[in-house]
Amino acid sequence: MIHKFTQNGLYIILDVNSGAVHLVDPCVYNLIDYIHTPMQPDCPTEALSNLANDFPESDIIDAYYELYELYNAGLLFTEDNYKSFAEKLGPAPIKSMCLNIARL
Repeated sequence: MIHKFTQNGLYIILDVNSGAVHLVDPCVYNLIDYIHTPMQPDCPTEALSNLANDFPESDIIDAYYELYELYNAGLLFTEDNYKSFAEKLGPAPIKSMCLNIARL
């Protein structure tokens, strides 16, 4: 599961299952929409044709290889390791908890 957003001029991609947060350039940010898993070693032709008006082909290919390296390192498009446990808990399981501590 991938979430992408921009904030304060930064392009951010979050891989929810691994918790990895990536600050990327606009080319990578747009390219992520054309990637399907499992990722293949070659950049999808659909991405090359659809992004050709905005970015040089060499930049798109370089960006794809960077994403492919992240995918192979387990930092992008990772599997949900808790899915089997969550299914045993019922329709709305708790997958994670966040404890926020404040000191007065």
